[in-house]
Amino acid sequence: GRTLAGFSLSAKQKMMDCESCPYKDFAMFYEYYGTALYADNWINSALKGSTTSLSNGNADFSNYSFIGKGEFIKKATVSMNVFMYVIYHFEGALDDCDIIEDSVHSWDIGVCLYVGSLGAEIGTAWNGKLIHALADKRCVNFKTCGPDGNELDGPSKVNSDVMTLFALGKFQLQNGNCSAARDVVEQITRLMYVPLIQGVLRYAYRADVLGEGEKGGAAGAVFAASVLPLIHAANPDDAMVIYNNMRVGQSLVDSGAVKVSFENVYESIGISCSDVGGLWDWANDDYFPGMEPCVNSTAGDGMYDSDDDDHNDHVQNSNGKGNDHIVSDVHYDGHDPSAWEGQIDVGTTTIPSQMPSKQSDSLERTSTSPTISDTETFQDLDSGKALPSISLARVCLVSCLSLFVYTF
Repeated sequence: GRTLAGFSLSAKQKMMDCESCPYKDFAMFYEYYGTALYADNWINSALKGSTTSLSNGNADFSNYSFIGKGEFIKKATVSMNVFMYVIYHFEGALDDCDIIEDSVHSWDIGVCLYVGSLGAEIGTAWNGKLIHALADKRCVNFKTCGPDGNELDGPSKVNSDVMTLFALGKFQLQNGNCSAARDVVEQITRLMYVPLIQGVLRYAYRADVLGEGEKGGAAGAVFAASVLPLIHAANPDDAMVIYNNMRVGQSLVDSGAVKVSFENVYESIGISCSDVGGLWDWANDDYFPGMEPCVNSTAGDGMYDSDDDDHNDHVQNSNGKGNDHIVSDVHYDGHDPSAWEGQIDVGTTTIPSQMPSKQSDSLERTSTSPTISDTETFQDLDSGKALPSISLARVCLVSCLSLFVYTF
């Protein structure tokens, strides 16, 4: 069967050597680390307590106890391996865009790997182990929860936006609108990096000011390793500052320098200050000193731009922030599974109000955040016929549960 180790070992074939390869994000990691086996090298080196053999971003795990090694292995399995596995399945869906059933099946697996079987259960997002759970945990630390990304509880804005994009991308694939689906994949991908950046900033401050121990230092190093190739592609100098402060074994951390280095590249990597927020001090009901949100400039699409404008391609809410592709007050109401409010306009594809129709709701939600249904269908705008859909619940049970254990 499929394993996480197996994906890492075959990543070059899947994401560098395929007909439509190289895939953009994997190519950045390949170039930075100098090998397609970067995640496997990292995790196995942590297990053995040895040193990685990479072109950049090396790590020496020899001085860590089981506590630190556990953090390295658990978090790297998700943020370095599952993260790229999600992207692989979305890219695969685009490659198969002319074969609707195969394309949608690959898309559903990508969604499943983002959410996980635990995250798909009602009200259990924090019990999850994958990127969906991480985004909800970090929004509480950075005051980026809620539909507008300015609250301290509830679903993260990242997840709210990503879930809307999941449904939109699936609709576009079912209609054969490949170019619009490509835009959606790029929007999803850049949002996936946000909780990883938040993780680096959180543990940088904890190490710098609060004297974080081995476990927290390990967590910060993993999150940094998971975004360094992206930062390096935008600005190698800023990537070096982050690495020097957050590398495995580093004891002295300048959290201010780490924060500035990230902020220097936000526009280039297509995210904004409001996406990341600031590190919140619950005890004093304010941001930690020096960790306040930066001020948004006009966010460009940077290395992810697939159009010719300079607008930020995130999901637009009622406050007018964000996406120049997704317009109006669109959201899926989890309380009423048949209701789509407003309309979505992406390229030449428009989803009118009251679509998609939902035939069953065995994964009924209590949250108002956008969700992907159990058996959700969209109508072809020309024929009016429902297009085939793959059961998300079945995909999660069959695929996700078989991928949680890193097998060696």
